[in-house]
Amino acid sequence: ITNYKFFISSDSKEWTLVSEGEFSNIINNPVWQTKSFEPVTSRYIKFQALKNAWNNQDVRYSEVDVITR
Repeated sequence: ITNYKFFISSDSKEWTLVSEGEFSNIINNPVWQTKSFEPVTSRYIKFQALKNAWNNQDVRYSEVDVITR
């Protein structure tokens, strides 16, 4: 995944975008990626893959961790 969006929701019906961006050079540098955003209160998260490094429909990721304060 090279481009992404993170959304949050309290009810899984209405979603709010909290982060979007790019994992640059992910093929040549496949290391743990960390993306931070302002603390929010929510029950659900949605991770949307927008683009991958091969420009096809394949999506691969192994883990998403949520760190709370």
